[in-house]
Amino acid sequence: MTRRILFILLFFAFNGSVSRAQDPHFSQYFSSPLTLNPANTGNFHGPARNGINLRNQWMGVDELFQTGTVSFDGQIFKEKMNSGQRLAVGVFGLFDRSADGLLNSNYLSASVAYHLWFDQEETKNSP
Repeated sequence: MTRRILFILLFFAFNGSVSRAQDPHFSQYFSSPLTLNPANTGNFHGPARNGINLRNQWMGVDELFQTGTVSFDGQIFKEKMNSGQRLAVGVFGLFDRSADGLLNSNYLSASVAYHLWFDQEETKNSP
């Protein structure tokens, strides 16, 4: 019985440390494609893309919430890839803060995506 209680306490102690209370979201989510899905890395026309988003919630209140993202992604080995293939890497950073300091979160991630089109028509229309 003691082992079972110890296991339950350890489970909740480690599980609670990675729990999140608020998911950051933007009203124009399509302006932050790496927030939406890391598989969007490199899924665009052009060699590179960067983006900065900032959201201020409750501007009239003294203790407002701020959420912001910074992202950069680009294609690599473009000259070595065949038609219909794309390899891309990206970096994404996010911060989520409240003015009173009770809710602060920083997040940094890297992503790699490989895109392969199977149809010649898709290759012509692909980004």
